[in-house]
Amino acid sequence: ETGQIAPEPSRPAIPEKVKDMDETADFSRWRDGVVRLARKPKKARRAPYEWERKVNFERIEERFDAEEETFTLALLTLLARQEDQMVAEVKRLVAAGDVKGMEHLVVKYQEAYENEFVKRGKGLFDAGKDDVQKEHSLKDLVIPTAALAWVSASARNIAQKQLNDLTFNARQAVLSGVSKELSEREVTASVRTAFDDYAERKIPISAALTVHKFYEEGREWTAEEAGLAFATWSAILDDATCAFCERRDGMTIRTDDPDFTKYSPGEVHANCRCLWVFRENYTGEETWKPVSKSDQEEYYQ
Repeated sequence: ETGQIAPEPSRPAIPEKVKDMDETADFSRWRDGVVRLARKPKKARRAPYEWERKVNFERIEERFDAEEETFTLALLTLLARQEDQMVAEVKRLVAAGDVKGMEHLVVKYQEAYENEFVKRGKGLFDAGKDDVQKEHSLKDLVIPTAALAWVSASARNIAQKQLNDLTFNARQAVLSGVSKELSEREVTASVRTAFDDYAERKIPISAALTVHKFYEEGREWTAEEAGLAFATWSAILDDATCAFCERRDGMTIRTDDPDFTKYSPGEVHANCRCLWVFRENYTGEETWKPVSKSDQEEYYQ
């Protein structure tokens, strides 16, 4: 993979697999609940300051909403296939009394799951790059192979961690059920419960964090490549602002300060929609304050 990434549309269509899928009641419940969460009304926390006026916050918010929803639906499609495959395998193992096989159960379609994260990561990294270029009238930058490789590896790592958690919980459900001498139906029901929990608790958070993480990484990479020396934390996009982000709102930092990439907006917590806004011709002082121990505890909560 070399050269520039083709940008994804700001409102990508719902994946065909979701449209065409013969839905089960469980998948329908996941979809409806998660999409309602993604569509929860949001409003700006405050009016934009003068230094924020070059940023199209409305367009960014629309992109986040659309990407989170379609990404979530794509993951749920894969999750439904993974659940069906695992339930069938569990039935076979329980019937055969194959405890060793139960101990080595794995979630299938891992490559497809990882590829969904990679596709989103690349598209959003490119979107972040494009937006900073527009905000500062920069020439079109070509993303180097090394940066693309980093995006791919980082996205795959996120997906793998999630699948490892799901695999562990599913195995535990099976082994616990067998040790209690539950029926095959009860064991498979416990597996479905593990998938329910993952769908309703993990996937919405994962989608939101992934969307914002890679969009913000694209913004930060572009600023560093273009030599934009200062960035100001902007907590305008969401009125549900946490204490950490509210304190950081309006603080300005040099982009060569280690804290610039160490404490990246969007990774503070799930559904964080803060941004670095980059400053041209900034003549003020750096107002960023060192992150205290209590601040770190909030950031890494």
